[in-house]
This record gives sequence, C-alpha cells and structure tokens, in this order.
Amino acid sequence: MVFRSFFGAIFFLLALGLLIWCIGEIMWAIYVLVLGIEVPFPSLADVFYITGYGSFFIGFFIFMKVFGHVFSERAIKVPSIISGLVILAITSFTVVPEALIHSGNIVEAALAVAYPMHDAVLIALAVIALMVLWGGKLARGWLYLLIGFMLTGLVDIFYYYYDLLGLI
Repeated sequence: MVFRSFFGAIFFLLALGLLIWCIGEIMWAIYVLVLGIEVPFPSLADVFYITGYGSFFIGFFIFMKVFGHVFSERAIKVPSIISGLVILAITSFTVVPEALIHSGNIVEAALAVAYPMHDAVLIALAVIALMVLWGGKLARGWLYLLIGFMLTGLVDIFYYYYDLLGLI
C-alpha cells in the first residue's frame, strides 16, 4: 500500500486499529445478542481487540520515526514512564491479584493483564504525539484521541477487575 505522506500511513493505521476494534465489538455483540453468552471472555472478540493494538502501535512508531527529531529522549521517557507506572500501579493492585486468584485458565489471566498494559503503551504514545503537535492545527484531534485511549484504559481495568471478581 502506497501513501502520499507519512501522515497518510499513520492515519490509515490508526483508522485500521479502530476498524479492527469495531469488528471485535461486532463479535462481542454476536456472542451476547445472538448466541446468548452473557460475558464472553476470553472469546474470538478478544483476538480482534488485541490485534487492533498492533495497528495502533505501528502507526505511532511511524509517527515517532517521522517526528523523532522534534523532541528529546527525555520527552519520550517522561510520559512513557509516568503513564506506564500509573497503569502498572492500578493494575498491580486490582487486576493482577484477582487474575492470579480467580482466573479459570492462563489465557484469561494473560488477557486480563495484557489489556491494561497495552493501554498504558497507547496512552504514552498518544501523549508523546500530542506533545509534538501541541499548538498546531492537529493538536485538538490528538487530544481527543488521547482522552479516548485514557478512557479505554480505565474501562479495561474496571471491566477485567469486575469480571475476575464475578460481578459481571
């Protein structure tokens, strides 16, 4: 696939990640509404959810290659470390202990921990992208993207925590 610009490739990969997540949502809806499975976890929908992260990561890494000269190594490390530590702390005190105690199998435990960790990486990458574009025409869109990833991370943590406790 040939793009006229790196931005074209970046936006394509971000949109592809959203499309893959959308397919995951459709699979989830089929499980719940058609098959009558109340909380399908783990399921085929998880394959799409996890795969979507790959598309996002590739898009953000292309962004880093293109704009790597704009920011210092410290500008990358600080948001990465902060967001990583916040998600790690929340996950360590909520999801991980419950995953180890209540998981029916290793796949369920791994997924319960993988989602918040992937979210932490996405949030760090979105913060870096926003820092690069701050003050420009694209900053507002990236801010909305960052807020969306932060909300996704928060919801993932609570969902898997409550699922592991058997509350949903």
